[in-house]
Amino acid sequence: MFILIFLQLFLQQVYCQNCPDDIFEIENMSDNPNETLISYKDKNSSQFMHPPTFATPVEMDRAVLVELISIQKLDSIERALFTSEELDCFQRGIAIVYIHIPSGRIVSTSFYLKNKVDLNKLKRLKEEFEKNLYFKVKLAAEIEKEGYWGKSFRIFVSRNRQ
Repeated sequence: MFILIFLQLFLQQVYCQNCPDDIFEIENMSDNPNETLISYKDKNSSQFMHPPTFATPVEMDRAVLVELISIQKLDSIERALFTSEELDCFQRGIAIVYIHIPSGRIVSTSFYLKNKVDLNKLKRLKEEFEKNLYFKVKLAAEIEKEGYWGKSFRIFVSRNRQ
């Protein structure tokens, strides 16, 4: 019995499609065996999928403009958590964040990566983004009710900007 449990846990970690984790839903999304695309979806992201509402009818794309305040801060977070060797090996990834409107604070972070990344470092990256990265928010209409706005940006490109 012990061997079966051990074998199941081992195989799940090695060949997992949906690996159990307390912060991310992890899924290998690649259909091609020669490519890797791993989704690390924030388990809390569904709480933040409702956009703000405005006093007057306006298209959301025109009502909200968000801009990352500091690319340098993003780069310094990457360099603090990952070694130069790791950053050189990583292919570009995508971070998908949900931003509180109107404050510009990141409340949820998910990742799509082509490389396997140390899960503890990825969790720390998520924490650092949510604690230290902010977006400047410009509103083209009067906000009636606060909400959240999704935004994506590339990660693991700091070595290209040095």
